[in-house]
Amino acid sequence: MLRILMTVRGIIILPVSIVIFLLGAYLKDLQLMNIGVFLLWMYNILYAVERPMERTFYLAFLVTFFTFILGRTVAHILYDFINWHIFSEEVMWHTNLCVFIALLSLQVGYVICERYRFRIGQLGKNSYFLDNESRYESDVYVSVRLVAKLLFFVTYLFNILLSAEKAIFVTISGYAEYYVSYQSRFPYVFVKLADVCVVAFYIFLATMPSKKEVRLPVFMYLVSAIIGMFGGKRSSLVVPLIILILYYATRNTINPGGTQWLTKKHVVIAVIAAPVLFALLYAFNYIRFGNTVTFTSLPEMVAGFFDNLGFSVNIISYEKVYETVIPHKLYSLGDTIDYLRENVLTQLFFKFPVYKTQTVEKAIYGNSFTQTITYLYSERFYLQGRGLGSCYIAEAYHDFGYIGIVIWSFIYSYVLKNVYYFKNKGIIYITLAFAALKYILEAPRNMASAFLTEYINVNTWLVIIVVFFAAKILRQSQYYKNAAALRIRG
Repeated sequence: MLRILMTVRGIIILPVSIVIFLLGAYLKDLQLMNIGVFLLWMYNILYAVERPMERTFYLAFLVTFFTFILGRTVAHILYDFINWHIFSEEVMWHTNLCVFIALLSLQVGYVICERYRFRIGQLGKNSYFLDNESRYESDVYVSVRLVAKLLFFVTYLFNILLSAEKAIFVTISGYAEYYVSYQSRFPYVFVKLADVCVVAFYIFLATMPSKKEVRLPVFMYLVSAIIGMFGGKRSSLVVPLIILILYYATRNTINPGGTQWLTKKHVVIAVIAAPVLFALLYAFNYIRFGNTVTFTSLPEMVAGFFDNLGFSVNIISYEKVYETVIPHKLYSLGDTIDYLRENVLTQLFFKFPVYKTQTVEKAIYGNSFTQTITYLYSERFYLQGRGLGSCYIAEAYHDFGYIGIVIWSFIYSYVLKNVYYFKNKGIIYITLAFAALKYILEAPRNMASAFLTEYINVNTWLVIIVVFFAAKILRQSQYYKNAAALRIRG
């Protein structure tokens, strides 16, 4: 059956999607254009499913692409949801064209990267960066694993405290108020230690521990994610879940330890549980703003979930609407530019202005597209702490036109194929990849360069340096040498 679908995908779906879309574009028939876009997305999905283990991260990106961009369109076909955002036919024609270009560019870019692999990350034979199966139980890996796990356990309490504080604040003051006036009452060092917890967890995962050893840290990580969700962000739970699923999928082929990390049984359970999770997240969207939930059927709640999260397609439309009044800045690199200007090290030597979020100054003078587009949409809405979000497609088009969408989609194809190919990659490489993964998956509703910022994040690098330095000291201790000798004999 799968082989038949693959044949249909190559011979029929791609050319049909292109013909239908071009016909719709020529006739200015938005319905035909929508069908062409959806068929192209289906073509990409079938391509990813053809080799699910090799294309796991690409498949995950396509799922988030549907959720944040295509989901609303499909939900409105199935159910008569109220559309609060009405655009002209010209704007919608442009929006559909942008989405189609993005999907086509993602596919072409991924195929090119798969056929002509551009290798990065092999920075010499230093085992900090480069490894093979035999090195996962080497002294370097074992010591780093021990230190990272210990650091995760020690800083976990601070992470829970900060997550709980945010949840309590949102419960009392409201979700929108969080972006306007929330400030932690805990000491600054507590806040930083809470951030250390997540990086330490990624370092621990990057050492490829055994399935038994990973169970408790994973459980604790999920508990923290659940508490974090009550701070108002559904992504606080959804993204960690996706990250863990992707990690377990990669471990099927990388040092599996004689066992399957992600089985068909797990996949079936996930597929069955997904609609229930979507319905709960749909209800949570109303609860966080203090609204009453009108419970309907499960299918309608699932469609409502995609209607809620599929709002990001409107960002592409709003960019076109406000195109002439949006400040001329390089928004697709805006997050990275702001970080380079505002991080602790830069501020020690330069006095670049730092604008607080949800302020007029940030919207006008900052480099955040989400801040600017929300302010242009409604100043009152913006100053109340609300936000429209962003979309890498909208930012790319604003900066470079349609060719910008092609360029950024190619970049994501390259990252999803090459950066997330973990075979023969080392601890630091994989740690940074996991730190950036959240922003990769959220790119359809987030800033284009957010993932790049994680690669230069001072805090992330400080944690990595501390862990490796402590691991080196541990390896030189007599206690570790004795334990290593017993491990070898055992």
